[in-house]
Amino acid sequence: MTTAPTTIALLLALLLTPVAAQEQPATPPPATAAAKAAAQRIDDLIASMRAAEAKLQAVSLRMATEGRLPGGLVVSVRGELRAHYGDRRATYARFAYETGDGLRGSAESAQSAAGITLREDDPAFGEVFVAIEPAIVADLEWAGRVLQRDDLPGMTDKAASSPERRAESPLGSGLLSALRRQFDLAIEARDVRDGAKGTWLAGPRRASLGADDPDLPVADRVEVFVRAADLALVSMRQLLGEQAVQIVTVEELTRDPKLGDDAFVVAAPAAGGKPKPVQQFAPLWESIQQACVDAEAKAEKAAAARNKDVPAGQQTPAEVRPSKR
Repeated sequence: MTTAPTTIALLLALLLTPVAAQEQPATPPPATAAAKAAAQRIDDLIASMRAAEAKLQAVSLRMATEGRLPGGLVVSVRGELRAHYGDRRATYARFAYETGDGLRGSAESAQSAAGITLREDDPAFGEVFVAIEPAIVADLEWAGRVLQRDDLPGMTDKAASSPERRAESPLGSGLLSALRRQFDLAIEARDVRDGAKGTWLAGPRRASLGADDPDLPVADRVEVFVRAADLALVSMRQLLGEQAVQIVTVEELTRDPKLGDDAFVVAAPAAGGKPKPVQQFAPLWESIQQACVDAEAKAEKAAAARNKDVPAGQQTPAEVRPSKR
């Protein structure tokens, strides 16, 4: 959940971006009745997953991701997520990563109405333990929306396969929707994985995605399994030829667990102490400030275009970050 130019942020961005497409409509409707019926089955599955997600009060899960970065370097990420919805809305995420060449790091974060607490063990900056107050989180959420960025602290629109983004779509409907944007998915005849019943979906990369399309995945094929018992997407493999370039596996998922306040606390470093205000950690603070400045510049540009032919007394001002309103 950091915008600092740390090794961990860069690795996760490279690893998870190929499936970061948001829930946009798929390509034009299929022409045949059979294809339309097949597409409707997928629509119905996603709708069922979303309906189940909407009923959740809390969720706890462990997941693992393995990906191959450009150049062939393999990155393995193991993480856990806890989330509470409704009046006690809060999220907690912790993950550790390791690269094929021996680089290791970890991050732990919690977000609630009190703001964000973030702790990282980063190869570049060492131990980082900071707190981001609610007003700054609000600014970041606004900046992320304006810039359409999914890598800022406090953002709910993160890469669809990341532990943090999974909090917003705990059963994986967001990931399935994102994959459908990129791949021509079809429901397969097989219906079992590791002894559990469910739905297998697979398909090739959509031909309609051009080489310059930001949603173009590295893989040329994907396969996904949605477990019937809880409507959870528990397995995803993206393939390039016969080689897996990204694998996401949900190892454990519990719906509506009992989660106390202590489930959303970031542990202090071994040396102890309280988290420092984010303003005291220059790499992250400068990155946060820059994101807000960039968002305001974009909002100014949008306002200028919007008011171009509007009389002076009727023009609408540019949107600014919440802390300046």
